[in-house]
Amino acid sequence: MNDSGISVRAVQNILNCTESYVYKLIRSGDLAVVSNKPTLVSTQSIIKRLETKLPFLSSCRTAIDYHVKEMAHV
Repeated sequence: MNDSGISVRAVQNILNCTESYVYKLIRSGDLAVVSNKPTLVSTQSIIKRLETKLPFLSSCRTAIDYHVKEMAHV
């Protein structure tokens, strides 16, 4: 699967958190990085994080997947 990744700023917007918290999630292994310069986070790991924290979202996985991947192109 091709995962082009998403910027840290976009991850902040999706998860509604600070930049330092995004890097904390990366260090802890909760988010996967697909590129280091610039830092790009795997869209699949973002979706997995959302579904882990909010299990009811798994019922609308297709919509979540679409919107997260759209953010990668912003």
